Amino acid sequence: MPENNEIMTDLNAGVVLMPTNFDVIKRNLAAISGVFNANKNTGATAGVKLQGTVSVSDAQTSVSISFLTNREQLQAMLPSGKNLEIAGAPVVTLSMVYQGALKWLAGRSYNILMVMIPVVHTGKHGKTFGQFLPVVWENMTEPIMGGREGIGWPKIYADLPPARKYRDTFKCIAHWYGFTFVEMNVTNLRALTPEELQKRADAAKKAPPSAGFICHKFILKTGSITETDADYLTISTSEGAPSINIRETLTGKSSVRFIKGTFEQLPTMGHIVEGLANLEIKEVYDATIITQTSGGMGAVKILE
Repeated sequence: MPENNEIMTDLNAGVVLMPTNFDVIKRNLAAISGVFNANKNTGATAGVKLQGTVSVSDAQTSVSISFLTNREQLQAMLPSGKNLEIAGAPVVTLSMVYQGALKWLAGRSYNILMVMIPVVHTGKHGKTFGQFLPVVWENMTEPIMGGREGIGWPKIYADLPPARKYRDTFKCIAHWYGFTFVEMNVTNLRALTPEELQKRADAAKKAPPSAGFICHKFILKTGSITETDADYLTISTSEGAPSINIRETLTGKSSVRFIKGTFEQLPTMGHIVEGLANLEIKEVYDATIITQTSGGMGAVKILE
């Protein structure tokens, strides 16, 4: 069990909790998916099915930028004692997702900024490859609550304004109370050629198949800073998810910057941003910008 100060400085954003009313969450999930089952005698949760509940009903655009970093630095960001190792090259990917109208929000939308690390987990069922998420920022309360407590994603709040697209340039930022802590820029935008798309598809076939997004679900026990209610890995898969229809794939020269803040500027997440800002950036790869319709989340499981 980590010491108190280690809990408070862990890069895993899951250590920060938002108080919620679980009965309200259950009723909302039941209304959304229509498949919530409860034990009639005790009212205990028997199972919540989330597949397809986050389907995109309008166009969604994701701006993804990857960079090569230091393996030792990246390995240090993984939770200890969870049998996780960096898989392949030590590459960090930032993906800013701008969503269209969502069915489960009655046509409303929210945006997402994900940080992803390629990992392999060794467990009772062998090796599982996936993308580990040390932190996810979103700009709406409801998906933060449901995602953190329901599927274990390490979600916290940030302002994620729409991307500013001008001519052949995409500019994306994330800020908190006016302080910008992430900048992502893509220039010289162009569509990928059929040959480039085929090359990427061939490369993907050679890589170990990703089983999904791996997260560390970490929830402290009420009244304690040394005991936990939850401390395990989850994996969000594509099993049962709606198929994706890709409208357009663009690429361009990219840059990314994490901006450290003072305690006054980032009092609750300064340690997270600082950990990312301290990563060595050896090489930044060309960006990928995908616009799609449909898609959504598949089955979510505990990774053992």
